[in-house]
Amino acid sequence: MLGNGPGPRARPVYESLRAKILTGEYAPGQRLRSQTELARTYGVAALTLRQAVAYLQQDGLVSLEQGRGTFVRAPARLPSPEEIVQASPSPTISLDAQMLVTSWNGAAELLLGWSAAEVIGKPLPGVPEDLQPQFTELHRRVLGGETLLNRERRRLRKDGSLIDVSVDLAPTRDAAGQVTGVVVVYTDITARKQAEHSLREAEQRFRATFDKAAVGIAHTALDGSWILVNQRLCDLYGRTREELMQLRFQDITHADDLEADLGQFGRLLAGEIDSYSMRKRYLRKDGSFIWATLTVSMVRDADDIPQYVIAIIEDITDRVRVEEQLAHRALHDPLTELPNRSLLSDRLEQAIREAQRQLRPISLLLMDLDRFKEVNDTYGHQYGDQILKQLGTRLTPLLRRSDTIGRLGGDEFAVILPGTDAIGARQTAQRLLDAIDEPFVLGGQPFEIGGSIGAAVYPRHGSDASTLLRRADVAMYVAKRLNSGYAIYSPDKDQYSHDRLSMVADLRRAIERAELFVQYQPKVNMRTGRIEGVETLLRWEHPERGLVEPELFIPLAEHTGLIKPLTLWVLERGLSQRLTWESTGLSLSLAINLSARSLLDNEVIDGIVSSLSRTGTDSRRLQVELTESAVMSDPPRAIEVLTRLHDSGVKIAIDDFGTGYSSLVYLKRLPVDQIKIDRSFVQDMLTSDSDRSIVRATIRLGHDLGIEVVAEGVDSQDVFNALEHLGCDVVQGYHISRPLRAEELEHWAMAREEQVA
Repeated sequence: MLGNGPGPRARPVYESLRAKILTGEYAPGQRLRSQTELARTYGVAALTLRQAVAYLQQDGLVSLEQGRGTFVRAPARLPSPEEIVQASPSPTISLDAQMLVTSWNGAAELLLGWSAAEVIGKPLPGVPEDLQPQFTELHRRVLGGETLLNRERRRLRKDGSLIDVSVDLAPTRDAAGQVTGVVVVYTDITARKQAEHSLREAEQRFRATFDKAAVGIAHTALDGSWILVNQRLCDLYGRTREELMQLRFQDITHADDLEADLGQFGRLLAGEIDSYSMRKRYLRKDGSFIWATLTVSMVRDADDIPQYVIAIIEDITDRVRVEEQLAHRALHDPLTELPNRSLLSDRLEQAIREAQRQLRPISLLLMDLDRFKEVNDTYGHQYGDQILKQLGTRLTPLLRRSDTIGRLGGDEFAVILPGTDAIGARQTAQRLLDAIDEPFVLGGQPFEIGGSIGAAVYPRHGSDASTLLRRADVAMYVAKRLNSGYAIYSPDKDQYSHDRLSMVADLRRAIERAELFVQYQPKVNMRTGRIEGVETLLRWEHPERGLVEPELFIPLAEHTGLIKPLTLWVLERGLSQRLTWESTGLSLSLAINLSARSLLDNEVIDGIVSSLSRTGTDSRRLQVELTESAVMSDPPRAIEVLTRLHDSGVKIAIDDFGTGYSSLVYLKRLPVDQIKIDRSFVQDMLTSDSDRSIVRATIRLGHDLGIEVVAEGVDSQDVFNALEHLGCDVVQGYHISRPLRAEELEHWAMAREEQVA
């Protein structure tokens, strides 16, 4: 192992040759000139040239042809820290262990003024003398393995001027994981620091700057009247400056927000707080309203007497609309727009609490379409989706406003009927069945579907939501078997749940009988076009039932506790297969799915760590995917478990992102490396403005947080192109490849690499 890098004379030669190789100017396997010729070309002594070559050999970029004095490039390698530095749009610098500059990109040159040639091999310029000890200490800590972010410091430019920057420092490592240096990333925050200083001193009242601001700015008197407003604020409120000056902020605040705003304003006047921020609505002249973020600060004189208030108003109407869409999507089925399982469960719980207080019954109906699968299998999912959409539209008018109808998934629906006994449940079920029996017309062709409904009544058949759902489900299968249309739960008919019990028993023996197998769906980097990993997908080939859909057996596995051994089985198979691929030169990361139950199961988490150790797998090559709803089942526990996994090197991905709105609050606290946009948004983004907005907002959010964004369900070139335009990082879907068995995936990946190369 050589020392810490080429000497000052050899380094320019080393960097020049290294850049030519990494950028492809020298092709793989191409013979370069002799060392003597290269020394003459670069104007250095032969000893200096040999030193540069020695370090290129250590990097694996060249190899010597003995006896001839020439060398050729070694096989392709992973991107180096230098490549990353040069590709970064931010001012980025790499230092070695002696604090000498080894890389200096164009953005750093633009920010600080020094060119790479002036600084390579020298101490980092621009650090003021009085701050040098601080930077030396930070450098020492990062060499110890720490990553330090958002350190605000001042820096000198080459022309002598001072700027404010936010400094991020992270260690660089070699292939063995050893720290070899430090990457420094600057963010110019000079403008922000100047604005903060101006705000504190209350000196930013220059009209030209004031009116050019991209946000609304106002000075208001202590009674709420306007003293000074900028043009942006007038535009936000849809009023002229003269009209606005005749009003107080109270006059244009939405009534629902006024009390909270006045409460904070009163605390500001009383000196309890110096500033406050809040979301609120403002009324425009045309009667509409906007959502805004309001930030208010008090300006006081030298005697600490309040003088006036500075208010900054930022229009967030578009952002709020996207959040509302996400909130709606989290609680509603994207296809039918009916309440989903989560919202149905919440409303059923609320209905039970209300019924307990008022001593009233509740009826719960579970409905399943009888011939839906036949239509789906014969005519495709497009026809099936149209039937489900029409069904929601057809049934909703038959119910009261106090009733709730929602989609549980697939072709299963549920109806909550507050204040309804068994007689009312029968009447409602018959009305719904009559409506379902009417033909569905698609493409000019009528389809007769039919349905089966099971009913359970509170408190007669159960006093909690789980029991009512289970017994309504039993009744529904009774109705289906008897072809009676509907059935009310009866304990003596509960024997008809034996089919599901039989499936559970079969699932317990499926591993021993080798009925389970794993498929792998590749994920492709949009920038390089290369496959960077695969997602493992469990499949069950039942000897009698045939291929059982995961939607049928995964919920059963979760309910019965079988999800734990299944999860660990998939993990072991996947890790073993990854090692097999790696032995053939195919290096891929592996993603496995964790359910809410598995996430909170210490034995599963311990099993993941144990499997990584047992197979000798680098933990950074494993990624766990879990849904937002899994995280939200117990956020504090989820954060604890995911942090443990992440600290061990395992990557964390949030699956089906956008369908679990509440977890947005926790996103910044979770150690997330990747978010996967739910396929329901991706598949319709070309025809739905709201879906496209959500996809765009999610990509922007992920990038703002430094999180990689993956789009699922990419099934066409047009969708691929749209995602590429929006800056999505990784794609997955049938347009790339369907899920494949291990041997198929290996052939596919090799063919893909040849195409990309």
